[in-house]
Amino acid sequence: MPLEILVELPPAPEPGPQPDPCEWLIDHMPLLDRFGFALRLEFLKSTEPNVVALRLDYFGRKWLDLRHPELKAGFYYMAGVTVPVLGTIAAPIAGLTQATVDAKFADPALAAENEALRKQFFK
Repeated sequence: MPLEILVELPPAPEPGPQPDPCEWLIDHMPLLDRFGFALRLEFLKSTEPNVVALRLDYFGRKWLDLRHPELKAGFYYMAGVTVPVLGTIAAPIAGLTQATVDAKFADPALAAENEALRKQFFK
């Protein structure tokens, strides 16, 4: 005769809120919009070789992660901060400072700032 052992397990805990996988991901233009029209134009029209390379890298990504240190370093460079590999830009973008960059990268993306990303990649 087989021996049966019954064990009563406690109920599984209620699942907590799931983190939003897109919380820190932002679309390209909304990130530039955080800095304002003047910076966006300077970034888009610059012929400075490192800024051109940053722009190619920037738009070559499907989305931008606000926590990615290389992305932030590119904006530091444009603000005149010396960045390893890039060095120091000869003519920093007027009005752009390290503190401004830190402030613009401090907050997660709003739903409107990554709407295209969500529609295209997270249906």
